[in-house]
Formats: sequence, C-alpha cells, structure tokens
Amino acid sequence: MHRRVFLRQLLASGALLSVGRHSWAVPAGQPVSQPLVVIFLRGAVDGLSVLSPYTEARYAQARPDLAIAAPNLRDPRRLNNQFALHPALSSVLPYWQQGSLAFVQACGLSKNTRSHFEAQTLMELGCNQPATAQGSGWMNRLLQVLLTQQQRATALNVGTVVSPILQGRVPVTPFALGRGVAGRPISQNRTNYQKLLDELYQGSALEAEYKHSHVARQRILAALSDDSAASNMTSTNQPILLGEDNTASNGAPPPSAFVTEALQIAKILRSDHNIPLVFTDVGGWDTHVNQGNISRGQLHIHLKQLADGISQLVQALGSRYQQTTIMVLSEFGRTVQQNGTGGTDHGRGNTLWLLGGNVAGGKVYGEWPTLDREHLFEQRDIPVLIDYRQVISQILTRQFSLSDNALNQIFPETWQSVAGLNRLWRG
Repeated sequence: MHRRVFLRQLLASGALLSVGRHSWAVPAGQPVSQPLVVIFLRGAVDGLSVLSPYTEARYAQARPDLAIAAPNLRDPRRLNNQFALHPALSSVLPYWQQGSLAFVQACGLSKNTRSHFEAQTLMELGCNQPATAQGSGWMNRLLQVLLTQQQRATALNVGTVVSPILQGRVPVTPFALGRGVAGRPISQNRTNYQKLLDELYQGSALEAEYKHSHVARQRILAALSDDSAASNMTSTNQPILLGEDNTASNGAPPPSAFVTEALQIAKILRSDHNIPLVFTDVGGWDTHVNQGNISRGQLHIHLKQLADGISQLVQALGSRYQQTTIMVLSEFGRTVQQNGTGGTDHGRGNTLWLLGGNVAGGKVYGEWPTLDREHLFEQRDIPVLIDYRQVISQILTRQFSLSDNALNQIFPETWQSVAGLNRLWRG
C-alpha cells in the first residue's frame, strides 16, 4: 500500500488524532490577541428556563410544574423588569453585574426545522442550504480569513472528532481534554507507535507539518502538566437521571465534564496567543422528560455545572478574559407549553449568551415577542426574530476587524437584519 494512502486511512480512522495535522500551539510570533470561544449546547437547551419571563401570566400557566418563581425586588437574579436568571446560573451572575455578560433573545436558525441533527449541522455550517457551505463550517472559513492576517493562527477543536463547524479547507485536528490528559503514562506500545509514525512521515510531503504538529502537541501537554487545579478536582459527575436522553448530544460530553475542560482551555489560551478560535460542545439538553425546575429534575443540575464551568473559564483566563469573547448557543429552543412527561419538546427561538471584556453586557438584546399565542411560532414556540449569524457577524466584525468581503466569505447567505445589535460591542 502506498504510504500516502495508508496515512489517509489512518487519518480517516482517527488513529492520528494524538499527533494532528495542524498545530494547536505555534512558535512565538505576532499574537492573535482576541480569542473567540464557542460553546455549543447540543440537545436544545430551554431558553425559557435560562431567562424566565416572570412578569407574564402565561409563563406560569403554560408550565405549572416547570416555571421558575418570580424573584422579589431585591433578588439579584431579577435582571430587569422582564427576565430573571435561573437560580442554578448564579455562578455567572457576577459577570452580568459587571457588564460583561449579555443575552440575545428570540435568536436562532432562520430555517424551520425541529430536527436536532439538521439544525446542529446547519448552524455549524453557517447556512440554511448545506450546498452553500461547500463542505466547510463557518469557523473553518473564519480561520481561512484569519490566516491571511496571522500566518500562525490555528484553532482548538476540543473532542475526539472534528466538528462540522471546523471542518474545511484548513486542516484542524481534535484535541481531547479532560481529567488526566497531561499525566497519562506513555507505554512501550505507544512509543513504538510513535516511531512507526515517524518512519511513515519521513521523506513525505507532510514530514515538516507532522514534526511541527508533534512539537505543538508536546507544548500543549507541557502547558497542562502542572494543571493541579484540574487534576485534583473532586469529580462532579452525576448519575444519569430517569428519562434523560443523550441521543441529541451527538457524542458531546455531559456538563459534569465541563469544569475540568474549561480550566484546561483557559490554560492553553494563556500559554499560546496564536489560537484565536476554540470550539467545544456540551451535551445533555434534550429535556423531554423530568426537566424539573429549581428543586428537582435534570435541567438545574446541568445548568449549574455549565455555569460553574464558564465561571472557572473566566477566572482562569485572568487578564486574558478582557480580550476574549465566549459565545454559548444551542440548535433551537423548547416549547412554551410543558408536555405530559414533565418536560418540554423541540421548539424554535432560543437565548444566545455572550461574555467577554468587550461585550456590552448587563443587557438582554432583541425584541421580545411575548408568550401570547398569536405571537408564537405556530402558536407554540418562541419565534426566531434574530438570525444567529447576525449576532456572530457583529462580534466577528469588531473582534477581528473583518471587512464586508471577508464576512461574506464566512457567511455567504443573507438574512433579514435587525437593528440594535451593533451595540453588542463596547466602543
């Protein structure tokens, strides 16, 4: 078998995930100083629990078992005269109070679909028609643009496979984080395997890139080797609750794993300033059964774990947070009305989160449609009034100083514009 064919088969099988085809960390150069971290909540998180419209009578009527009680006037969860933050998200409340956390309501995919996998794929491709993306995700197309500005720019795809959002022309290899990633012993078999790879690449057109990637991986492992905070953490794993369905998670790890992962992401971003893009996903949000409120069910457990992870990420970033933007999104929202099994079903519009030193936070953006049936999509769901790509475009334009032409390369389709989102960014 030809060496190149064999290498391709190894890549296709995932056997080369540990060495990669594209560097995670690169030699020092002019740094890309403003990282974008995208956190995808697979399974469709319930935006009406993240931010509860506590002033609307229909909210409690539609959700007699799930509605979050209205906060009192002095409760810091009372974000404004319309929305309250879920109690389980108290870890991120300080960032709202400091003005670096914002939410965009009634946001999402403009194409009408309630299929988890179609919606996730379209959102990662950044289009309504897959053919428009030409086999690439919007973050890969963004990376292509950034490489014209910074030759050493690269992306970190957390996980064991390359997500559609980072698939494309620029090679990106997943890097699995988590407990013990820096302290795993190297066995004799592993050493022999490394020698085999060295021999396979020797003399090939990919030899230089292979060596560069191998060195880069060692730098990442070195950066994580003293990560005692993460390695010594008490496990936050929770048992799978009755009725919890992880099919829609599409292989993403549960929220219980996110705290350790978040600390490691922060450590990598502090150590290497040539990583402008990070993508990770978190599963467990498809709450058809036993969704719960603030005292029982799975959602409040998962929200707390997510919020704790985000808070740890921000704290561990330190001063780097001032240049970082963190985006949290999900494929769609959930129904206004609770179902007969103590949960909610697939909906439409949802809540997008933004955190960062340059985010004009302390605000909920977007026009709220109210929960009156005549204002709901098909009289059951929060409508999508803001295309998620418009929010992302506002951030990318300001954070990376992108031209209109560059933005059109990343998002080739058009959408209906909504006023006011230009105020998402400070200055």
